[in-house]
Amino acid sequence: MTTDCDSEDKVLVFSIAMNGYRWAWRSCIRSHRKYAERWSFDYGCVDLPWTVSPAEAAWLKVSLIIRALESGYYPWVLLLDADALVRPHCPDFRCVATPGRDVYMAHGHSGRVNSGVIMIRLSEKSLRFFREIVSDCEGMVPSEDAAPYENGHVIKHGKANPLVGLIERRWNNTADPNLDDYIRHFTGPMASQGRVDRKTRTRWQRAGAFRNKILALWTPALPEGSLRARLDLITEAAASRYEVFGGPRV
Repeated sequence: MTTDCDSEDKVLVFSIAMNGYRWAWRSCIRSHRKYAERWSFDYGCVDLPWTVSPAEAAWLKVSLIIRALESGYYPWVLLLDADALVRPHCPDFRCVATPGRDVYMAHGHSGRVNSGVIMIRLSEKSLRFFREIVSDCEGMVPSEDAAPYENGHVIKHGKANPLVGLIERRWNNTADPNLDDYIRHFTGPMASQGRVDRKTRTRWQRAGAFRNKILALWTPALPEGSLRARLDLITEAAASRYEVFGGPRV
């Protein structure tokens, strides 16, 4: 019997690393690329020539998950936050697959799902799940689901949803520095465990922001507007710039 791990289907791994994050978390980005190479997955790191709000950068990953799934080219997609370090012994993530579940996340340090690592199997149900989240991007979330940016909406739509499979924390470790993890996510209590100290990260982020200002001299500025309107524009720009989101190959 063939499992998802045995499949030779195309797989996409991608991350969003705007506003200087590509430089501030370059060791993590490098680990993403090495992981993709080890398992012969496609990889994309999105770093557009604009300085966008943290909310826009966070929501972009949900929009690009949709684009990748809509292309029909990737039966599996893995989203990794820029500050998530993939360990050399990390296995093929598709081995978490179970029947009836097409979206996989681990609990973060808050005890709720953390959207810094999301594994998605292509299906009509998984597409609908993420479309509903984006459609709700300007909506309110219940106080018990509150979390920064898109994560609160992912919690809201993901809790008690039979499509969502809960995976081991070692796939997205945000809390335990002693855990034998596959992916170590430097957020929350784990932020201080990052290989780059905060002062150095800040310098790299400022350097990245300065780079964006220089590139912006030759790039049409993003117009002001609602979160959803600007998100649509940023998504279109990313989809046109990065082949992995551009639809079927010829």
